Amino acid sequence: MAALLADRRVGPVLQRCGDIPAAQCPCHTAAGDEDTVQRDGPDAGTGKKPPSLPLVGTACSPFGSKIEADLVHDLVVDKFLPAVASQFGSETESVWSDYLSRVLGVPRPLRQFDTPGGQIVGGFSRHPKTRSTQDVLVNLAAEALRKSPRAFPANTPVTVPLSDLVAPGTVWSTLNFSSDKMRFENPLSIPGLLAGGIDPAADTRNAWGELVITNHATPFGATTDVTIEPKLTFKVEDNVKFCPGNTGGLFIQPLTIPLSRLEATGTRFGAPYAGVTPFWVLFDGPGGVKSFGTTIPTTPAVPIPPTPPGPGPGPKTGPAHTNGTQLRLRSGPGTEHDVIGGFPQRDTPINVLEQAEGTEIRGNNLWDRVEGGWVSDSYVTFNA
Repeated sequence: MAALLADRRVGPVLQRCGDIPAAQCPCHTAAGDEDTVQRDGPDAGTGKKPPSLPLVGTACSPFGSKIEADLVHDLVVDKFLPAVASQFGSETESVWSDYLSRVLGVPRPLRQFDTPGGQIVGGFSRHPKTRSTQDVLVNLAAEALRKSPRAFPANTPVTVPLSDLVAPGTVWSTLNFSSDKMRFENPLSIPGLLAGGIDPAADTRNAWGELVITNHATPFGATTDVTIEPKLTFKVEDNVKFCPGNTGGLFIQPLTIPLSRLEATGTRFGAPYAGVTPFWVLFDGPGGVKSFGTTIPTTPAVPIPPTPPGPGPGPKTGPAHTNGTQLRLRSGPGTEHDVIGGFPQRDTPINVLEQAEGTEIRGNNLWDRVEGGWVSDSYVTFNA
């Protein structure tokens, strides 16, 4: 890629005449015509004239003529694809060949990469963003262990599923939507050249696997270090495309903007010049062991015993009144005792002298002794 971009100043070149002074665009008299093309302009790149750049223009704007589109497509195929094969390998070149194919339909067939040791799988596995994303997930797991400590035997590795400590939904949102989302920004890498950033409508990232947790301890059982070794698998689903999308920074735009214009041109001049190429990559994380010292507890927290209930309210006494009519007055606390009188009217004032347990009435087994006998507490309301 770097060689290709450097070579853009000396090889066959394309440029809109409207982008340079008229005197330096001798191919056309209408120097302001944004659709005219200069190819191999006189003295371009020799020091006598400013070097010409690849025809750039506005990202995702279709080419105005078949001549333009053919010239740019030929240039990209002749220069870009060999550079990709040379620097990133045949697998990556094959994806871009699909993207630039004038034979395949649009969208292109899905490409799948999951062979251990493959060029693309290895490129994603070794990428610094994969390692930093792995670290983010391990840190989330460590935080979960701090909040909910578990028992880990001394000097014995324990394998725990990632999903036990970090919910799959949290993994998904972290990799796709958080400030730590899995973006591959550097275009001079296989992941950057293929995946780049994240388009929420079409691209996804995910991870799953296991964590090996070890409580390193002295012979006396004192923890000296807790380590976590991640064994994670990642999946990146993405598309080689630019429209809509991001053409990157100024360094790469002399290449990406013409590519986006080929894509946007579509089939207006016959077979498509470029087309969205979907792919996914399944790869292992870089692994390694991360140390957390003694910041992760290795025994569950001792539960705090519940506070025993305090004594219930004691028997109530004092001024009260009846809350029912025809309330029977009995000789003892219960319906088995004789009826010896009664209170026919509601709200009759009474004075409760003591309470005792007896026959349950309406869920209440208390009976109140009043002057002359006993009444069910269910039909008594205390004044205060």
